[in-house]
Amino acid sequence: MAEQVMRETAQSKGLRARDFATLGIFSALLFVLTMVVGMLMNNPLALVPWAPTVIAVIGGPLYLMMPAKVGKRGAILIPALVVGVIWALMGGMFVLVGMVVAGIVGEIVVARTNYKSFAAMVVAYVLFVVAYHIGSVSIAWIINDYFTQFASYPAELAAMMEGAINSPNGYVSIVGAVAGALVGALFGRAVLKKHFVAAGVVQG
Repeated sequence: MAEQVMRETAQSKGLRARDFATLGIFSALLFVLTMVVGMLMNNPLALVPWAPTVIAVIGGPLYLMMPAKVGKRGAILIPALVVGVIWALMGGMFVLVGMVVAGIVGEIVVARTNYKSFAAMVVAYVLFVVAYHIGSVSIAWIINDYFTQFASYPAELAAMMEGAINSPNGYVSIVGAVAGALVGALFGRAVLKKHFVAAGVVQG
């Protein structure tokens, strides 16, 4: 009897099929969100650096649902990898690099609290959003002619994109991404309060 209880406890700590399904569905929705917002904010180009900020605000409930509902190792890393891999398949290799780093660090931070700390989830979400910003937008700060060499944009459009990103507006957008993640986390907590209470993340 004792061995059976121990075995069931060990199994409950690992990801099950429904956990993978939850993580897969919400990760896919997060990716779709990045695509839709990115396309909608391509015109005017001055809005491009601020796409991660909008994504961060809207995506808060989607992101926080995963650790709140699954609450096991992988709940932070897997979504980051899913989003990163899909972007890499579309040519966004630097998004994948950022997601790997953010996912690993975020997983460590949240796992240390046994997936019960809202503050830890906020840290992980900020890392996720900043990694996306760096991989998709501010990578142009680091690599000259990024949109021409890696994104295969026409020369004129690439120059306009890089001009929008390498500007005071573009530089400030990284602060906007962090602020958006904080707002999105609070928004997510309000929307998902029942899930947080059930998971023991917040007091009922």
